[in-house]
Amino acid sequence: MSAINYKENFVENFEAILASSTGERSIYQKSLTHIKTEFDNFQITDDARAKFITSLMAEITIAFTTKAMEAASDVATKALTLEKELEALELKNQGLRDRLELDKQNLQMQIELTKAQTEKTKAETKLAEEQQAAVKEQVKDNRIIKAGMMTGDFMQNVSNGQLSVPSDMYEFFFNILYEIVKKGGIDIKKVANFNLPKTK
Repeated sequence: MSAINYKENFVENFEAILASSTGERSIYQKSLTHIKTEFDNFQITDDARAKFITSLMAEITIAFTTKAMEAASDVATKALTLEKELEALELKNQGLRDRLELDKQNLQMQIELTKAQTEKTKAETKLAEEQQAAVKEQVKDNRIIKAGMMTGDFMQNVSNGQLSVPSDMYEFFFNILYEIVKKGGIDIKKVANFNLPKTK
């Protein structure tokens, strides 16, 4: 129910408008004064005055009352509709505030999601790079190990054939072993003497 009472508002406005229309400084009072002056100037009889004043007062009363009622009704209606419009506007504004808050929350969620996706992409990229580097390193290590195995097998075959293995070949073989061990994180001293004396 509206806080504004239409009937009370109408009566209040009607009385105020009517009082203002017929008050001391109103056009109504000025018109009566002017008519009285004219009656005196033209020496109008009391009987004629009474008839004219009665007719004029009836017309003026009806006109003023009608206009005052129309104006009071317009003011009361506008006051009532204004309140409804203000309520509707407040509801609309509240809806806009709620929508704005929801949009802010959605935007924040999108920002957080984008950050998470970016971090995930960075982590995946780093992992892929590390895996690629590990694969390359493994390929390199496998080649070193393969070369060492082949060299060792060759040296074994040479020895079995009663042939002398050159010191350069020993150096090559032990250098490969040193690189393999070093890759494993073991710190050992590198072989410096590759000359193998013959057993007596």
